[in-house]
Amino acid sequence: MKKMNKIAVFGGNVAGSKFLELKVVADKLGVELDLISFKELAFETETGKVFLRNHEIGDYDVYFFRNNKTYWEETSLILDQLGEDKIIIDPIIKRGRQSDVCKAHQMVVLSQAGLPVPKTIYGSLKFLKKEDITKFEFPLIIKGSRGDRRRQVFKIYGQKDLKEKLEEIKEIEKMGENKYMLQEYVVNSKDYRVMVVGGKVLGVMMRAIGDNPRLKDVFEKSDLPEEIKVMAVRAAEVCGMAIAGVDVVFRDDEITKPLLFEVNKTPNYTRFEEVTGLKVAEEVVKFLAEVGNEGI
Repeated sequence: MKKMNKIAVFGGNVAGSKFLELKVVADKLGVELDLISFKELAFETETGKVFLRNHEIGDYDVYFFRNNKTYWEETSLILDQLGEDKIIIDPIIKRGRQSDVCKAHQMVVLSQAGLPVPKTIYGSLKFLKKEDITKFEFPLIIKGSRGDRRRQVFKIYGQKDLKEKLEEIKEIEKMGENKYMLQEYVVNSKDYRVMVVGGKVLGVMMRAIGDNPRLKDVFEKSDLPEEIKVMAVRAAEVCGMAIAGVDVVFRDDEITKPLLFEVNKTPNYTRFEEVTGLKVAEEVVKFLAEVGNEGI
């Protein structure tokens, strides 16, 4: 019988449900899995030692950085202590570049891979030119490259609306809090979350969406044609993610017009499990327990 990996899962708030569900599942499966907060990390100049307060840093086979959006410095320090025999989830973590998980970078690598994405222009809005705007029709979208899908996404209906929003965003950019991109508005009534683990599609969830933020979204178990699921797996691969939630929409709700909206490194398993009946956390733990360096 193949020996199962000992797993370290890193995050900020490891007491949150996103982490605890992995620990609960691992215990049920008899898999050694520790939840480790980045706040445990320490460094001593006298010895040059980087260490964890409550765990041995090199005591694991697999290192899964579940959420390191604001902990890239800590992630780099940990990676520097690990040998070549250690398995790092995901490939983007190995590269150690924060840009790899921002939405703008995703649009670039997906489009360069020949995958369909919405028309997008990224760059400081301070230098946005009139000819850039003429490439879009109203309404259009202004989207934060690191914000979430609700709080940093703005639908712009016309020139007056655009001017006011640009002035607001330029002030935010000055403080270095976010960068923004222009993106075409894609007419659709629903989107699809494709859950990918280890190069395989676990399942698909549909979300019916609307412009009114007061109305609750409707979630349903769904499916997609095989070629769309293959596209989702490829999207996760080119974005350097072994575990990902890939968001797909269809222009005008036509199945022949797919677009990749986002590849999420830290998808929420709970909602997906409730809607689809699939045991995502269990599949993730099994993948981490059995994966070898050739599997990522």
